[in-house]
Amino acid sequence: MDVFQKQRRVWRSDLPTTEKVVVQVLLHVMGADPSCYPSQQTIARLSGLTRQHANKVLGALRDRGVIIVGDSPKDGRYPTRSYSINWESPILGVGDDDTSAGLGVIVDDDQMSSSTTQQEQGDKIKKNTQEACVGGDSPEAAPQPRTPAHFLNHPTWDEINRIHRETKPAAPTLRLTEDRRDMLDDLVAAHGEEDVLTGWRWMLTSPHARAAYLREKGHSVDTFLRYGTGYIEAAADPTMWVAVVDGGHEPTPTMDVPDIEKTRQLLEKRRRQGIGGAVN
Repeated sequence: MDVFQKQRRVWRSDLPTTEKVVVQVLLHVMGADPSCYPSQQTIARLSGLTRQHANKVLGALRDRGVIIVGDSPKDGRYPTRSYSINWESPILGVGDDDTSAGLGVIVDDDQMSSSTTQQEQGDKIKKNTQEACVGGDSPEAAPQPRTPAHFLNHPTWDEINRIHRETKPAAPTLRLTEDRRDMLDDLVAAHGEEDVLTGWRWMLTSPHARAAYLREKGHSVDTFLRYGTGYIEAAADPTMWVAVVDGGHEPTPTMDVPDIEKTRQLLEKRRRQGIGGAVN
């Protein structure tokens, strides 16, 4: 089946409208691949649902046997689960047009004829998708799609790039992808921008054995975004900013006074909030 035949089978199925929309989102992300690895936040944004609502719909589709949810790859290429569509599911049926030779097949029996062009069919399906996103059973209105300018305009990511260039002037600019943006948004929501950037600076500059090991093994921004909570907590500990020599701590020669003072201020703030202990 080509992509249009798959879309027609979904729209003509007996699935609730919101579930049809989520399946169409998975089809969009898959492209020509048999499975895809979007984050739950990406699925929610593209379908116009809240993250909680999208998770509920994914669970319903899995229980119906319409989608197959797998674990993330063990090689670490994707930090998210895999999603594939079970075209053998009875609820998706077998469309009359699945064996049609071309794209000049009926998309809507009441409004389109078999002579409809491929472009017209594409416009029709796109319109149906937009209407379903806005008119589904979601309690919230569908958000406007991100334009390329909005997609790239991420102040926290700009700061991450600035710190990266400070430590590695010859390194290329880090590219912001959808998955990176989603993971960064989750980190900022959990810890705040200041703590996230302090954790990133710790990973790139601290002479502590743990940070040095990460740099030696070539770990960079993707590792930080996936496991950032641990690095942010490490950055809040002053002993994690110094190199260990003969069982003792030696102040790092690469960490300048403003950075040390900034770390102490961060710890003081956390102490006042009841998060950390006293500042030495």
